[in-house]
Amino acid sequence: MGQNEPIVLAAHAQINLRAVELLGDPLAGQARRLLEPAVTAAIEATPRMGWVPVRVLQKLIHAVRDAAGMQGLYRVCEGTMLRTFEQPLFRPLIEAATTIHLLEPVAVLRLACATYPLLYRNNGTLRLGERTHDSVELLLVGGAPSLVSDEVFLHAFGLGLQSIHRLSRPAATVQAIVRDREAGLVRFVCSDGDQVALPQGLEARYTPTTTGPAPERTCAQSSAPRTGTPSAT
Repeated sequence: MGQNEPIVLAAHAQINLRAVELLGDPLAGQARRLLEPAVTAAIEATPRMGWVPVRVLQKLIHAVRDAAGMQGLYRVCEGTMLRTFEQPLFRPLIEAATTIHLLEPVAVLRLACATYPLLYRNNGTLRLGERTHDSVELLLVGGAPSLVSDEVFLHAFGLGLQSIHRLSRPAATVQAIVRDREAGLVRFVCSDGDQVALPQGLEARYTPTTTGPAPERTCAQSSAPRTGTPSAT
C-alpha cells in the first residue's frame, strides 16, 4: 500500500463484504466466487479501525455488480449504509443530524461531509456546493483519478450518499452529473423528492425499503427508486 494511495476504513469494507449476503443464493455465492481470495483475506484480516486500499473495495463492488447487476449493487449499498449508521463511531452524528436539526436536508448532507474523512483518506474532500429550493450539491474535490474514472464505484458511492439524504427525504435521489478525472472532481446533485421524513425513532427511519430499485440506469445517474413509504434509504 503506497504512502498516498487512497484508503478506506477497514470496518466499512468489512460491512460491505458482509452485506453481500443480502443478495441471497445463488447471487451472493457468485459474487464471492468472482472476488479474489486475496481481496477477501485483506478485508477480513485487517483490524476494524485499520485501513485497506480503496482498490480492494472497488474489486468488491465490481464483483457484486458483475454477479447481481445494478439492482444487486443497490441492495448491497443500502444494507451497508444501514449497518454503518448503527456503528458507535457514526450513530452520535446520525442522531445529531436527524434529531437536533429536525431532519433538514442540508444538515443531513453536512453529515455526509463530516463522516467522509472518517471513512476515506487520500481521496480528496467532500463538501457542500450550491443549493436550490429542492436540491443540494455535494462536491468530491481532489478525488483519486482511479476512483473518479470508475463509474461503477461512483454509482455505489452515490447510492451511499442517497441513503444518508433519505434520512430526511425518503424519496430523495442522487445523481453524479459532472466528472473531471484530471481535476479529481465529481458533482453529485441531491434532490429532495416530494416527501418529508417525520421526526420519529431512529429505528423506524432505519427500516429498509422492501421495494427494489428502478430499472437499470447509466452509472452517471446514481439514483434509486422513489417509494411511497418513508425509509432510511
